[in-house]
Amino acid sequence: MSSTDIVTSAFSYQGVLQDGGSPVSGNRQMTFGLYADDDCSMMVAGPETRTVTVEDGLFNVDLDFDPSHFNGQALWLKTDVEGTTMGCQPIQATPYANSLRPGAIISGPVGSEENLLHIRSGSVSADEGVVGAKLGRRTNLGYPVGLYAYAYEYGSAGVWGVSDSQFGWGVNGVAEGPESIGVRGMANAFTSTTYGVYGEGASSDGYGGYFLNTATSDDGWGLAAKGRHGAIITSTAGTALHASGSGDSPVGDDGVRGEHTGDGVVGESLGTEDLDNGVIGFSAGGYGVYGFSLGTGQYGGYFNDPLFVNGGCTGCTMSYIARNTSPNTLLAGDIVQAAGMDAGLMGAQTPVVQVMPAGSGDPVLGVVLGRTEMTLIEPGTDDVQPGAHYGPVGGSVGPGDYLIIVVQGIAQVRLDPAAEIQTGDLIQAGANGATPADSAASVGMVLDDVKEDGRVWVLVGFD
Repeated sequence: MSSTDIVTSAFSYQGVLQDGGSPVSGNRQMTFGLYADDDCSMMVAGPETRTVTVEDGLFNVDLDFDPSHFNGQALWLKTDVEGTTMGCQPIQATPYANSLRPGAIISGPVGSEENLLHIRSGSVSADEGVVGAKLGRRTNLGYPVGLYAYAYEYGSAGVWGVSDSQFGWGVNGVAEGPESIGVRGMANAFTSTTYGVYGEGASSDGYGGYFLNTATSDDGWGLAAKGRHGAIITSTAGTALHASGSGDSPVGDDGVRGEHTGDGVVGESLGTEDLDNGVIGFSAGGYGVYGFSLGTGQYGGYFNDPLFVNGGCTGCTMSYIARNTSPNTLLAGDIVQAAGMDAGLMGAQTPVVQVMPAGSGDPVLGVVLGRTEMTLIEPGTDDVQPGAHYGPVGGSVGPGDYLIIVVQGIAQVRLDPAAEIQTGDLIQAGANGATPADSAASVGMVLDDVKEDGRVWVLVGFD
């Protein structure tokens, strides 16, 4: 036997044969059978007939039954010698073979790069490739694993799980300890695309991956994706991501909820047709798309291109980006007039209006909502559309600063401290703030009492 030979499934059977109390010598015909009961009436393998050499009563024969019968069930061996039954003997396990019986536990300390049990198939097939497994192995990462499976050849599989039964599992992982993991996949190659876990749906109703949360609490998730980039979901023909809420949760039924310190949800469409949409939302009772911001002066929705609304706009305020080209500092609520256009601003699709304070009798453009910051995004430097982007709104507007002005809708307007204004009055621009509209065109109608800071809510709309 060489070092490359593989141990067969045969086992040795020895005995003593006597005739009338005297040892037998010579050749004898012996028949062997494997049975599943203690009276050897239910044969599961055999019979095997051999010509066995007996010397001074001793004989030794190698028997090779189908190894699939040795699956932990109790078995008996019956031996016939030239028509005479020698008895029905139970097949016992050798002491260390007990560790391989069903329900047995293989346990022991595992040092660096050691295994309690190493299993490897030396065959290569189109279905499996070369499959290997190490049980109870301490990995080079420094922690032990229950099963370490690996594949050597191209297209081979470390673990291949198949289920042909209804509601069966090809591979089942259960995590019951704190911060434990049922199934973990890791992609470590840095020179090519690798996959920690790869799922493929080959049927018309199948899923490449299916994640279900059956917890009774409201805090569980079917799928959580975290990291530098949480998830990349692409589609070659249909919908890239289909998310729906059940409608029966007491804590919210969001199809998609985006939460992040940067972009919560980014939808991008590279199609050139009219119906190639980056994000599309439908609702049978709530909101197709609902956006809000938790930051002061931020935007619930930000659109860098023209916005088309095929229907009414409830609660809308029309506003524009502008730039303070005067030497004065503008405050929220100041009334301003046009002073020109920044038509050549790089990256801005719509030219930016230049503004300055409006005085008594001046033509009015709008009301200052607050300061904003303009950032130019260069192509390829971020995951948003290149060009001009504007930040939070609020604070005083110094010379040269960008700001938001309201031209129609509800806004707070700063009043002249000496003006006497009541709810329902029309107001106009004045040298020190808004004053009652006497002869000049009005800026809008006062909606409430004057606040302590000297501002008042106004429905802005010009005569």
